[in-house]
Amino acid sequence: MDDLLAAGLVVFLTGASLFALGTLGPLVLGGLMILAALVFEESPKRDDDDDEPTEKTNCPDCGARNPATRDECYYCDATL
Repeated sequence: MDDLLAAGLVVFLTGASLFALGTLGPLVLGGLMILAALVFEESPKRDDDDDEPTEKTNCPDCGARNPATRDECYYCDATL
């Protein structure tokens, strides 16, 4: 998520919680955010790459990692 969007969402939710619950709102919102962070931190990570890892090669000019199937570097367009 874009940092500016996340900051705007936090400010909006803080304002909404102040409006709905008064001065207790930000405390409730903070507790819910901490709880959500703990839940997502403990959730298992998805591994989309269950099959063999993609072979990679380094660009001879810039050293960037590229899939072995590429003919040109993603970054500097040099021939691989």
